[in-house]
Amino acid sequence: VTWAADALKAHTNADVAFINSGGIRGDAFPIAKGTEVTVGHLYKIMPFDNTVKTVTLTGTQILVILNFSLSSSSNLVAKGSSVTIDGVPLVDTRTYRVASIDYVFDQKQYPFLDGTNIEADGLLFRDVLIKAIEKLTQQNQEWIP
Repeated sequence: VTWAADALKAHTNADVAFINSGGIRGDAFPIAKGTEVTVGHLYKIMPFDNTVKTVTLTGTQILVILNFSLSSSSNLVAKGSSVTIDGVPLVDTRTYRVASIDYVFDQKQYPFLDGTNIEADGLLFRDVLIKAIEKLTQQNQEWIP
């Protein structure tokens, strides 16, 4: 799932990206090494028409998202007591550009809708993933989910 969040973060030029692990279908894996990844594969991996949204949130709001995710997930293991974004400690009062998909973004338990500069351009998250894999292919890099 991290490769998908990384693709979303890179595409939107966000500081951080949040997606739900249930949106990426694990039964589409593994894809054998050397197999050409097709658009059909991407529909199996990401079968939903989720769209991309971005927002500006404070560090405190990001912590609310993380704390809710930690408290509601039985599969998540947390270690340590600090949060970093790209190796830099999260600052409660600083603002960050955050990307997500509409399925996560629009849930009221998260503070996305309380942020500023909300943008929703209608771009499908699946298309972001397709573009990311195409870019790797053009650079002769192997895609390893």
